[in-house]
Amino acid sequence: MRSLFFSKTTLPLYAIFIFFLLIKHDAFNIRISDTNIYFYTAQEILKGKLLYKDVFFTNLPLFPFISVIYGTLVRWRLEYFFAIPIIEIIIISILVFRISYHLSKNILFSYIPVVIYLFSFVVLATSDHETGVFAANIFSLVGYYLFLKRRYGFAGFFLALCVLTKVYFVPIPLAIFTYQYFQDKKDLLRIFSSFSTTLFITLLFFFIQSDGALIKNMLVYSTQRHQGVSKISLIQFFALKDFILFSILLFNIFKIKQKNFFAFFSLFSILLILFYRDIYFLYLNFFAPFIAISFIGFAYAIFKNKDLRLGFVVVLSVSVFLNISAYLSSYQNLQKIKNITTFVNTIRKERPEYLYGINSITPALAYLTNTPLLENIVDTNENRFLTKNLNASDLTNSALKSKTIFVTKSALYPEYRIDELFMSEVFNKNLLNNCKVIYSDFVEFEGPENKLSLVTCHR
Repeated sequence: MRSLFFSKTTLPLYAIFIFFLLIKHDAFNIRISDTNIYFYTAQEILKGKLLYKDVFFTNLPLFPFISVIYGTLVRWRLEYFFAIPIIEIIIISILVFRISYHLSKNILFSYIPVVIYLFSFVVLATSDHETGVFAANIFSLVGYYLFLKRRYGFAGFFLALCVLTKVYFVPIPLAIFTYQYFQDKKDLLRIFSSFSTTLFITLLFFFIQSDGALIKNMLVYSTQRHQGVSKISLIQFFALKDFILFSILLFNIFKIKQKNFFAFFSLFSILLILFYRDIYFLYLNFFAPFIAISFIGFAYAIFKNKDLRLGFVVVLSVSVFLNISAYLSSYQNLQKIKNITTFVNTIRKERPEYLYGINSITPALAYLTNTPLLENIVDTNENRFLTKNLNASDLTNSALKSKTIFVTKSALYPEYRIDELFMSEVFNKNLLNNCKVIYSDFVEFEGPENKLSLVTCHR
């Protein structure tokens, strides 16, 4: 491996990484993001709070503890925490390169999956946020590489870590189990035993520690949550923005009769997209590195034909150019808070008892100003209100009884006579009268909202 990564033939790999880092030079920024929830949750764990029991959490338990490690490494600088995905993605790309070389024994063919992955739109657009998907990618790729090296016990362990980080990564171990079933059932038992034992022991520990709240947080909530994004729109967006990944994903299915791992993986990935209740564009990161690696299966056929080779190079070049252009023009500043210092100073000047508002930024402001969250609720996801897990009227009334600053996304379009201050299900707007905006600034939200506002209200 040493000779593979420290030779003249691999110098372009580092040039590719430097180019990616130049594109991501603006990574050290605090944004409207679930990243803030994970960061604050990690802080709560350090204070001795128990996941699920004291802190509501709807995913499997590993990433909050990874966040504790990340937070410690960056000395709890939130802007640095946001930049961690850049390091994770470089690690993922190295693993993609290594696995591609292991499968192809061809340096050129090993570069192409790295380029396909690193400059895919899904990676460019989602890597400004630390949400755990890239940590899960690392675990999944390490697990797969160990599987290829026939280290089945360790492979099962890392695949379990992958799922414990993000449950929707489950198509990866399912594809490996299915593939191995047709190869060697004895080895299947070894990898499955390691996987299931790690999963069982971890979940049993958190089930006991949380007095069963793990079940309530995850299973009950997940079965009741509403679908957020239209799946048809999501698939169309993915097919348009990541045409190469989308095409390889579909082409892999035609290898299903060959009992090919990537065919099984593509099949399970498509089934997850179709049947997972509430899926987002971010989730598609689970298959991006594997689909990129699976290009190896088509490389020989493409590159031995001069016309196909030229056509592919043109398509890949155009795709990379369009993805980078779209990211820099429309997504680089998405959800970025340019005047975070002013928000922080305004809150400090007001000295509120609590903060209450949208979950994607309120925890960050609470941490940066050392102000408690109302009723210590970290996650005020709108789905919790739609499913009656939380009650907007009760929490709004509770906020009004104390000196609380409301943190809200707003919509201000004077040309259309639109001035909506509270644009979220977390508030009961009927109870909010005599409100005063103490500070607001324009932010590029994903939806129709265009301002982040700090508001005080009195009965």
